[in-house]
Amino acid sequence: MSDKKTLLEVHDLHKMFPGDIHAANGVSFKVRDKQVVAIVGASGSGKSTVLRCINQLEKPTSGTIIFDGEEITKEGVDINTVRSEIGFVFQGFELFPHLTVLKNVTVALELVKSLSAEEAETKAKEVIESLDLDDKLNAYPGELSGGQKQRVAIARALAMDPKLMLFDEPTSALDPELVGYVLDTLRLLANKGMTMVVVTHQIHFASEVADWAIYMTEGKVVEQGVAKEMFKNPKEERTKQFLASTLKDK
Repeated sequence: MSDKKTLLEVHDLHKMFPGDIHAANGVSFKVRDKQVVAIVGASGSGKSTVLRCINQLEKPTSGTIIFDGEEITKEGVDINTVRSEIGFVFQGFELFPHLTVLKNVTVALELVKSLSAEEAETKAKEVIESLDLDDKLNAYPGELSGGQKQRVAIARALAMDPKLMLFDEPTSALDPELVGYVLDTLRLLANKGMTMVVVTHQIHFASEVADWAIYMTEGKVVEQGVAKEMFKNPKEERTKQFLASTLKDK
């Protein structure tokens, strides 16, 4: 991976919330082009906050984030342009309930990418069909399973042709039997070379798919390294305890 360019660099990221909550405490890591980075840790460890800071849904208290060679944490950056190049898939789908699957995907293409309705529909259908949802084009979110809703959310993000995809616990809101459905989609994207940062509790999945792994607790990065090596032979005691506890619960 070292021969690939660095697409994202997070340096000494801090995010404070009221009540002296230090949700991100000096977080630093890099993501190279076509790399899959998994961020793991217990609930409340700051993983989702880091993702939200990268996409500027949360303004960092301090620190630097460089995306595709540009510092996106400095004043004056067009954050809408940045967000159009960084796809974000949320835990709770965030679909428009009053719009069909097709319209959920085309709306941003028309409003943000300024595509015509015809161009947006062509692009949306192409992405939706690639995720095996072509029979759901005219369905509404309320008519879909959780796994299908999450795939629509992924399709919506992919249709924007992002350089980077962020996934915030993409399987946490799903029934157990639907988790594999979405994980298969992430495997597909990884195999196609999509650059991804995935916050997940799915340790086996992260070990299988990720190139690089980061373990966080209490807002800090405790350990990071090559995913398969870190999950198999963690160096830090806290990482060992977390993995032992997580895998025991499976």
